[in-house]
Amino acid sequence: MLLAMTALPGRVETMQWNQNTPIDEVVSYPGFGDWGRLIFPADEGYYSGSTLGDLRLTWYSNIQPAKTVEIVNTLRERADAGEQLFYPIYSEAEVAADPWKADTGLFFFRGKPGARFAICKVTNPCLSIWQGPFTRRYTMEYFTLNNGIKMPMAGIGVFMMSPAEAEAAVESALRSGVRLIDTANGYMNESGTGRGIRNSGVAREDIFLVTKLWPTVYGKATAIDETLQRLGTDYIDLLFLHQPTDNWREGYRAIEKAYKEGKVKAIGLSNFPDELLLEAIDTMEIMPQVVQVEAHPYFPQTELKQILTRTGMALMAWYPLGHGDKTLIQQPVFTELAEKYGKTNAQIILRWHVQSGNIVIPGSKNPAHIRDNFDIFDFALTDDDMAAIAKLNSGVRYYTATPELIAAYATMELRPDL
Repeated sequence: MLLAMTALPGRVETMQWNQNTPIDEVVSYPGFGDWGRLIFPADEGYYSGSTLGDLRLTWYSNIQPAKTVEIVNTLRERADAGEQLFYPIYSEAEVAADPWKADTGLFFFRGKPGARFAICKVTNPCLSIWQGPFTRRYTMEYFTLNNGIKMPMAGIGVFMMSPAEAEAAVESALRSGVRLIDTANGYMNESGTGRGIRNSGVAREDIFLVTKLWPTVYGKATAIDETLQRLGTDYIDLLFLHQPTDNWREGYRAIEKAYKEGKVKAIGLSNFPDELLLEAIDTMEIMPQVVQVEAHPYFPQTELKQILTRTGMALMAWYPLGHGDKTLIQQPVFTELAEKYGKTNAQIILRWHVQSGNIVIPGSKNPAHIRDNFDIFDFALTDDDMAAIAKLNSGVRYYTATPELIAAYATMELRPDL
């Protein structure tokens, strides 16, 4: 068995990064002729005009760097209280001599749709300054797989999306700071997913891209290359076998070959029962790194996680919110914790997953919901909170893989992915 371990498997660490956020448009400011205002995307968070990184405005008019940092720190504290704050750069005497200068300065806020960042003449050089880049700070927790690869613990899945919907959702997610994208041959939207990645402007090396081989191509020599072509990339960060059909061993060896060639960085098994997972661990040359299975508070996969702990493998949860089951989402424990932490019930469930060591990929086509699903790294549930959620374990599943269904997958041909 080949297992090159370069970091402690299962280790979770937090990383942060800044990401440029473009303005959506410049529109005329009513009543001010050729003056304008900058309109931002519907993205909540701290915003500041910056060329040097997060929260540093060092290059505008007579504001000096040290003074700017002092100003921004003050504005940030007050922004936390829900205020939108404007700091004029001209003195009272200068404004008295030229009233138009009253509207020129630094604007710092917790971003809201359509909020103005600064007012200045459209024809003035200040507009090009205020157009960016604007930076926002993001936080993510990463799980170290048993081969040393670091995988984001939250992302977006594009199951049941058309290629066009996947394209839009992926682009929106990446622009909102998401870095984990999950698709599959069987979703028939890999081409749209690839377009969304390219449209986002995010560097490929900053994205953790996951897809899955469908059983009808397990034995096809060109299946992985064709998958790469649809996605528009030369490597896949994590490649799964999607279903445990009888030909899975042939498919696994094909992924092992791609792994050695550098086309695949990690290997996964999706929907595999424990006995076949153990067979893969014991008999395959390269140990799998991830399993993808149904998991949620009603069915937390307690027994499976004992296997994963021994092998340093990760669990990637589908149906993390119980397939949209309102009975689960509206459980009183989640409502109470949502009020306690100022979050939604869904965010509490997703945070529970992450603290349980699960990687989550909730799907959404709504940009606001995509951002909400990702906004779970600024708080932590207590041990008592986790214990209260654990009481919901009832063994309820939303999907049952019968032998007849698995056999049908082996011959289920896919539609063209356009």
